[in-house]
Amino acid sequence: MLSYSPDRAFLHAASGSSGAMIEVESGERVESPGFADTQWCFAQGGRRFASVGEDHVVRIWDPRTGSAARRAR
Repeated sequence: MLSYSPDRAFLHAASGSSGAMIEVESGERVESPGFADTQWCFAQGGRRFASVGEDHVVRIWDPRTGSAARRAR
């Protein structure tokens, strides 16, 4: 599955249990384990990325850094 951020700055690609976040302008991959979660979406504006995995924990990410900003059960 492929999804662009609303601002088209990032592309998220996922298949099964693997995923990747690509910064479109540079073509560089942003590393983060959360980008492989099973369900995910970009927030409006593309500044945040939400994911949930098999552990049922929702994580809010910064797609520019790959760091988790928040988590909730």
